[in-house]
Amino acid sequence: MLAATESDPRILKTVLSQALYLYKLRTESQSLSFSGRLTSFWPFDPPIPEAFDHFGPNSIRVVGGTTCMPLIAAEPWQTTPYPELFGIVTPLLRAIRSRLPKNVQTLLSGGANPNGVPLDVFSDYAAFFLRFRPSIPPNTDTKGDVASLHTFLYEMDLAQLSPITMEEIEDRLVDGMAPFWCEEGFTPSNIYPNGSEIHSLVAAAHSGSVEIFDMLLKAGADCSAWMLFAPSKQFRESHLSISTPIHAAIARQDEKMVRHLFQLGFDPNAMAYSNPTRCHTPLMATILTEHQVNKKMFDFLMSHRLIIPDLRTPIYKVHLLHFAVARLDLVIIKHIAADVPLCNAGVTALGHNLLHIACLPKSSKHVQRNSELIYRSIHETRNLLPTPDLYAEWPRATVADEFFYTADFAAQDSVVEYLLLQHLACCFFAKDIHGNTPLHYLAGYIIINAELVSWLRSLRGVEEIWTGSRNLVGATPADLMVAGDAVKRSMSPAEEEKPPSWLARERRYARMNRKQQIWKDILGDRARREL
Repeated sequence: MLAATESDPRILKTVLSQALYLYKLRTESQSLSFSGRLTSFWPFDPPIPEAFDHFGPNSIRVVGGTTCMPLIAAEPWQTTPYPELFGIVTPLLRAIRSRLPKNVQTLLSGGANPNGVPLDVFSDYAAFFLRFRPSIPPNTDTKGDVASLHTFLYEMDLAQLSPITMEEIEDRLVDGMAPFWCEEGFTPSNIYPNGSEIHSLVAAAHSGSVEIFDMLLKAGADCSAWMLFAPSKQFRESHLSISTPIHAAIARQDEKMVRHLFQLGFDPNAMAYSNPTRCHTPLMATILTEHQVNKKMFDFLMSHRLIIPDLRTPIYKVHLLHFAVARLDLVIIKHIAADVPLCNAGVTALGHNLLHIACLPKSSKHVQRNSELIYRSIHETRNLLPTPDLYAEWPRATVADEFFYTADFAAQDSVVEYLLLQHLACCFFAKDIHGNTPLHYLAGYIIINAELVSWLRSLRGVEEIWTGSRNLVGATPADLMVAGDAVKRSMSPAEEEKPPSWLARERRYARMNRKQQIWKDILGDRARREL
């Protein structure tokens, strides 16, 4: 592994040629540290397959899941310490990420798998992202999953890309809290560090090395799932990857690599369907960045003659414009609207229109969940982060700094006003699956955007919505604001220390336990480990 990152290619060649000797040396060292005396771990030369599992071109190390979850960044500005020590790692992937083409060529010539990891590893990793599956158990890197991808899919009644189910919608009701575009507590792509880049072509695209990328293609790395005209219909490694080379290049804002991929015939609309609830188009990827949106990259993608800007995510039916509005970046919204009319956005599978999304709270911490009425009413946020909202599990978490709650108010004012000027006022009357109008969401904040609410209520017809439109729990926007104000006035320090019963999320955990039991009954003796 380490030799693959050395800039001098002779080091790697030496290690590969001396695999048997190095393996024997390691096992003798382990015996010394265990027994206190130098004895060979093997009474004879180690078997060749065993030696090459450790020092060969296809050696692999897997450390991830709950083993390194404490090290995975919980916030976007945090980083995983020593990421090279964790994840699914092979010498080829290490050489690619180190941008060392000579080492890559040495490994490929020595028989390294050009896809980066074996097919069964892709399959096991893709199983983490299945819909309808049981909860991921701890220590999957050492103990494995409860079942294989094939077993999960065989036992499921619905296809992974089937429309959102009532079961999934009911998971969001009563005490749920999730982003508008995916499920609560989704599996992050980095549950194993760099997990989205275990395909060699994705890693190469992220590295920015066109030379290495072409080298891998020539060696036979599979790309059939990402091509405009796929050379093979066989289900292969690229179909199981949870990312694509184009998405990796966009994340790095590497226009040169994206241009090269298009020249090779890669699909500008490709999605990684192995991550069904969170896959998105390359155009959407330019918006879902944690950094400032790269308008130049967006325009370059839009210039492709086969680009389809009106594609939606397969499960939650989210449009490019929904993501743009969630950022509350009026410049970007106008930039996109110049090519994609706002009316094309329509509604998501959860019934959210553009005004709903503009009025959604930024995260669960912005919702006044100390009020039971608001807690039962508000279940979505406009959170676009690649990691789950940890504070959905701790509803009473608050921040003392008022600016935390009000920082987006000016941007929200501008976006809502712009949407209304585009003749979308009728969207204020629309309700989502919870029966909420956009005004319901504005009324559920810990600190309400009072100026925006006051201005909207002054518009014709809006006051009727404010006082008369009831959601599924029977609350109007006015009721939610009153309930929020009452909590602020009445909560004592003692009440803050002892959370009320409705915050225990008993319904959510009961549903999770019921699903676990169903899978336990389905798998029976075929379960690889206890659920």
